[in-house]
Amino acid sequence: MEGFGDLVSLKKLYMENNMITKLDGLDNCRKLEELYLGNQTTPPGVEFTFDEYSLAAVSNSLKLLEIPNCNLINPKPLYYLECLDSINLKDNKIVDLENQICPLLQTMNYLRILKLNNNPVTGVQKYRDQIVLLSRSVQELDGKDITDSERKYLVNLINKKKVQGNIYVDMKKKKELLKLKIEGTT
Repeated sequence: MEGFGDLVSLKKLYMENNMITKLDGLDNCRKLEELYLGNQTTPPGVEFTFDEYSLAAVSNSLKLLEIPNCNLINPKPLYYLECLDSINLKDNKIVDLENQICPLLQTMNYLRILKLNNNPVTGVQKYRDQIVLLSRSVQELDGKDITDSERKYLVNLINKKKVQGNIYVDMKKKKELLKLKIEGTT
């Protein structure tokens, strides 16, 4: 990506259906609000990557990012984009929820819409539940609304499991202490 150095007031950029393999060259585009990069034709075995300087440059302004079907494997550098409202990462090759998606959810506190459809990561056990619990701001995941009642249910379920787990541990410790006392008196 070249030729954006003088476009300091650029707000929307449409670059779909090209052969872009790296998001870069946006260092001076500090007012960019919407970026569309979907359906890039990448050579076999070449993954879509990011220049972190470009991401940092647009981090305070970018609200919408569309990168579907670009052979994206590692979205972790996108954690710079703290002000995103909507991100579309569907039809890529994202695999790791803990190391690739969680860092995004920890920094993107305004993210309302997250699309990860047709990525291997969606096959992770309890994928939706984990996303709902990790991000309080996401209101729509893969085209389906996250209701307040769904979020409350999952939070209560986790809290209940923690309490039950603590009770089990406490009972186990008491049983071991009692056993030691009995053995110590004989």
